[in-house]
Amino acid sequence: MVHKRTTTQLNQPLSKHFSVLTMILSALIVGCKSQEPKAVVAVEPVTCDLTKTLAGEIIDVQCLIKSNQDPHHFKITPQQRQQLTEAKRIFSFGVNLTPAIASWANQKKTTLLAVNTTQERKISGTEAHSSAHGHDDHHAPEDDHGHHGSNDEQQGSSTHDHDEIHGSEDDHGHHHDPLNDPHIWHDPAKTELVIDKISAGLLQIIPTNRTQERKKIEERQASTKQLMIDLDKWNKAQISTIPKNQRLLITRHAGMKKYADKYGLNYMAIYNAANAKSLQPNRLNQTLNALNKNRVPVIFSEQTPASKTMQALSRQSGIPLANNRLIVDGLLPDGTTVSTAVWNTCTIVNGLGGNCDEEFGKELNERWQEISANKD
Repeated sequence: MVHKRTTTQLNQPLSKHFSVLTMILSALIVGCKSQEPKAVVAVEPVTCDLTKTLAGEIIDVQCLIKSNQDPHHFKITPQQRQQLTEAKRIFSFGVNLTPAIASWANQKKTTLLAVNTTQERKISGTEAHSSAHGHDDHHAPEDDHGHHGSNDEQQGSSTHDHDEIHGSEDDHGHHHDPLNDPHIWHDPAKTELVIDKISAGLLQIIPTNRTQERKKIEERQASTKQLMIDLDKWNKAQISTIPKNQRLLITRHAGMKKYADKYGLNYMAIYNAANAKSLQPNRLNQTLNALNKNRVPVIFSEQTPASKTMQALSRQSGIPLANNRLIVDGLLPDGTTVSTAVWNTCTIVNGLGGNCDEEFGKELNERWQEISANKD
């Protein structure tokens, strides 16, 4: 009996100490969680891939738009609206790509990734090229990007010495803001600027005393930017294999204009009617004349299967559609920023009579995946 009383007496203080210790640890855990950066929202597929690659597991990144969804026609659900409202930071290419985020575009927590024309020209050296050839930065209207199955037509443009395809006066008035062209990631040099913007936004929500986490993001920033430099060099090498008299890129709308400007391709966007659902007879004739005059090897579609209008245009012109479609506003299914860029370049190069080094392109994407997989 004496032994039992002694054991009980000993256990009571231990139990009390254990309870106190549990309370202290719980308080510490709650305190640590309260210091964790809140989730950030990456709106578009490219934005999602870039942000997740830079953030790793340091910050929870919630992605809004799936790779098979069209940002131009995207509708926000109530759950996504709550995500945007509660997010610590929002990253987006802006309303010219995703009109649905208009309510959040001007909020302080939103980082708009489409850099202005002056910044673009400084980093890519395109000012002289653009001025010499009379490029404008007008793009297709926000309502008319149906490349995931819709046949809505886009605003077009023509560059260099090729015939411009004109629409009626009523076709104008719905342009992308020329200072905020949303398709800038098709130029790797401009993607470097986007990486800088995202990295800066992430670092703003990580406390300065968390030096290791901040260092990790800075390291990924440097690695991804170097990869963009290497991708740019690879793109140039692939484009150089296209016969010079065949370096004309024909697409449905002007989403690949930045790419064409960067790599010296003549460029023509077929559609420029803001409200048209198909080519009118006079515009169809103008388009056919321009295609035949310039001996275009292939026409590039942005959806699978190609729209009926594009198929009819191919039949009447005798110019085949490229075997693969271009990915203009998003990513390949289960793809990355780099794998999609490699896909687009090889699609263009092989379609125009060049020879694309696909194996090295795969190596570039493997490097990107290694950066993404380097979790903390």
